[in-house]
Amino acid sequence: TTIVFPERLNSLRTEKSVSRTMLAEALHVSVRTVSHWENGKRECNFETLVAIANYFDCSTDYLLGRKESEKKSSALLDFLFISFCLI
Repeated sequence: TTIVFPERLNSLRTEKSVSRTMLAEALHVSVRTVSHWENGKRECNFETLVAIANYFDCSTDYLLGRKESEKKSSALLDFLFISFCLI
């Protein structure tokens, strides 16, 4: 299985010239946590996944490898996905 999230997160962060420190501060997590996500050592929770998608203005589907395009489909779809997963 290909691990897409770590690659997509790292790619978005570097393409947009965002340091790990900047992302960590925006998400209220440690730099080490961001590093663990990018290295595939840890996974973020659903709430954080949506926060990352919002920060980079992309869809959660893109971050998870379900879409090839970075473009956001709809905030409503992200909300429904998270709501469904929390049931």
